[in-house]
Amino acid sequence: MRGRLCFLSLNALPYLTTQDTGFVGEAETQDVRLAQRLVKLGWDVTFLTEDHGVGQPMGADPIKIRTTYDPAAGIPVLRFLHPRLSSVRRALRDTPADIYLTRTASIWVDQVARHARSVGAGSVFALSHDREACLDVNEVLNFRDRVLYHRGLRNVGSIVAQTHEQADMLRRTTGREAVVIHNGIEARPLSRVDTGGGQPTIAWVGTFRRWKRPERFFELARAFPTLSFVMAGGPAREAPEIFESC
Repeated sequence: MRGRLCFLSLNALPYLTTQDTGFVGEAETQDVRLAQRLVKLGWDVTFLTEDHGVGQPMGADPIKIRTTYDPAAGIPVLRFLHPRLSSVRRALRDTPADIYLTRTASIWVDQVARHARSVGAGSVFALSHDREACLDVNEVLNFRDRVLYHRGLRNVGSIVAQTHEQADMLRRTTGREAVVIHNGIEARPLSRVDTGGGQPTIAWVGTFRRWKRPERFFELARAFPTLSFVMAGGPAREAPEIFESC
């Protein structure tokens, strides 16, 4: 099977180009890995991303990129409708596809489901965390966004879970079935970091968010003072103070 696939992955730009937007996330990594593999199989792939003011992004060929809104543009509260919602809807209309896909809990699950249904295309939502399957998203979504996310879960064509446990959670909380597709990783030779004393280095890598509990890594480091610990990552837009506190 080959066709046209559209990823609504707003933070994926730094994974597709050389542009640094100050954001890193594993969900976007998974989207880009999947897209690169599908392109090799003959799929026509387009990413819808945020617009960070550099014009039409380059460097992702043969993956196409269509930018939507500038995350800094608009009046707080009102910018939900314009430019964010309006520009994403326009980008979806301007990107004909057989399948539209988005990942992580957000209002965009609903938008992808609604648009795909209106044009007779397929829609897919890929879970990125257990909390999305059990609807425990109060910490990451406000009331309005939770309502739209729940509606999107009901209406999206297919759902992908990372684990069988995640699929079970989704079934219990929503009655929806999910296809289990484990996260892909790049196969690379294993290497050992020599810290001088022959001990390995233990690394924590990710965006600093409260639910990831980065403080636990400090507790682990204190419990094993003879080992070397390294943290790498960046602040989350919604809560940069967590990064600063670490």
